[in-house]
Amino acid sequence: MKNQNDIQIIENEMPVYEQAERAAYDLQISTAKKFPRNIAKFIDNVIATVSMDEETAATCGYSLPRANKQIQGPSVHLARIIAQFYGNIRVEKKGGMISDKYITAAAMAFDLESNYALKVEARAKILDRYGNRYNEDMINTTMLATMAKAERNAIFGVIPKSFIEKAYKAAQKKLTGDLSSEQKLSAARKKMTEFFLKEFDVSETEILMIFGKTALTQINAEDIASLRGLYQSIKDGDTTVDIAFKREKGENEDGEEVKKKADEFDNDKEPDQKKEKELFKDNKTQ
Repeated sequence: MKNQNDIQIIENEMPVYEQAERAAYDLQISTAKKFPRNIAKFIDNVIATVSMDEETAATCGYSLPRANKQIQGPSVHLARIIAQFYGNIRVEKKGGMISDKYITAAAMAFDLESNYALKVEARAKILDRYGNRYNEDMINTTMLATMAKAERNAIFGVIPKSFIEKAYKAAQKKLTGDLSSEQKLSAARKKMTEFFLKEFDVSETEILMIFGKTALTQINAEDIASLRGLYQSIKDGDTTVDIAFKREKGENEDGEEVKKKADEFDNDKEPDQKKEKELFKDNKTQ
């Protein structure tokens, strides 16, 4: 039989970093129990923040092309805003495996009040449309984007969906609420098409193509919000101009010029966040 001294010896054999991490968790959980979150205040703060201005609201959503459709949803930026105001939540993320074709990343969100934690993984391809492996800078950029995706999914996995939807709808309303009149909508169409032409050399025809429409007047307020989300996705490194606007095969009339622009974009673009030179070191989270 093990006596009390045996148990004490086993506990002392636990690595120091594990003891410190367990103590940190215990302290955070006890603090969360002592100061529980105020849900009403949380919702009010989140909605006030995402509705503060159009620039903030635009970062709260993403839009990605999938199977000839634009898939939209709440972004990692919204996840971070929600997590900040939700409180009593711990979030960790780290880079994972880098193979010839893919990279992986993982993130964990831990609700300290409910003692509920969720760990998720995300994967991304590191090959361009011609099958060539990305250079080191682009792999690092893709890793950051993949880590962000895992972070978003982990946060949204522990926070009730109804709260997320309230915040996302508030951000979308901020973007489209002032486009009720045809005059304002027309001005927004012009502003957005001019922006994409100047920033990415994207033509009006290409914009219409991704929405399956034939005239600019058919672009509605939801499409404007989708374009803003698409810009955010390009900015965050979740997609590229060529993928978003169906240039990946290089089969349009610009031919090699499109490929050249795509290569320049792939090599030069950086996410709107500080680049991390080192991937997260392996930390035990459970």
